[in-house]
Amino acid sequence: MEYILPSKLNPIYSIAIVSNKTGKRYAVQSINYPDSKFVTSLKLSEKEKQLAQSAQIKLMNAKTDEGYFTSIFDVMDRVVIYANDGERSEEVFRGVIWEKSYSSKIAKEITLTCYDNLIFFMNSEVSEYFSAGKSSQTILNTLCQKWGVTLDYKYESIKHPKLPLSGSLSDVFLSDILDEVKKQTGVKYSVRSIKDIITVSKAASNQVVYEIKRTDGAAISTDSTKSMDDVVTKIIITGSTDDNGKTAVEAVVEGEMAKYGTLQKVQSKEKDVSLSEAKNEANNTLAENGKPKWTYSVSSIDIPWVHKGDLVSVKAGDMTQEYLVLSVTHDAGDKTMDLEVELYA
Repeated sequence: MEYILPSKLNPIYSIAIVSNKTGKRYAVQSINYPDSKFVTSLKLSEKEKQLAQSAQIKLMNAKTDEGYFTSIFDVMDRVVIYANDGERSEEVFRGVIWEKSYSSKIAKEITLTCYDNLIFFMNSEVSEYFSAGKSSQTILNTLCQKWGVTLDYKYESIKHPKLPLSGSLSDVFLSDILDEVKKQTGVKYSVRSIKDIITVSKAASNQVVYEIKRTDGAAISTDSTKSMDDVVTKIIITGSTDDNGKTAVEAVVEGEMAKYGTLQKVQSKEKDVSLSEAKNEANNTLAENGKPKWTYSVSSIDIPWVHKGDLVSVKAGDMTQEYLVLSVTHDAGDKTMDLEVELYA
């Protein structure tokens, strides 16, 4: 793992849109952004509770030989965004236009809301059944194949009980599979679409860790919050229910009740899950949620290469350690990025 300071050069973004209508590739933003005469705003976001990365592009309704942008660009056109910080140059987004809006008021501006291919998971439902003993990687690979995408799986994998899966594909992907792996192993995960390949990896597995320091002028501001929300100090593991409707309590796992009070959670144990596995899950839950959590907001100079699930080092305000990125928004126009992070342990 390598710790480095961000480039002091302002990152430059460029955008390419491939029109389904004309078949042409349009470089709608010059390399010397934000002096482009077309693009007025560009934001790239990876939100905590949103599976897909988004890009919002605002541009003037320029006229070309094929007509105005508003008649050329349309939903499902391909979009690729690149960044260059003077030391590194590469793709930072690949997806499609999901929504197009146009305002004819003074600015005559088009807004393109784009998402990577994980948006199809967020807007699709499934009804699938997997027999007991299937691995996490096998299940997710099967689902990805049905959506015609490649899976690059670099995370822990467990054997699952029989799984009748239904509902939102993104909920199945995260809640029914990956969250269960995290409960059993205690290892956090990260899901990203990288050049149309769905990558599932361990959180904080980035090899380059950027150091954001106030003394170097990288950090602009920080905010911190400590909360008891979602704290769990006692877990009751329940088993089967008898004919009278009474549910058996198979085990009780306690955390720091004396310090934080009784904040109880009921954990149901399936028949094909052993009690030791259920206790292991309970202990992992207490390890992650057994005490108050600090969350932090950081505003800094823009580093295009920082993503949700990455580890960053922050030394500004009351922050002096390593933190896991929960969400990130890159504002190319302001040349800043906003992070939501939590203490990494």
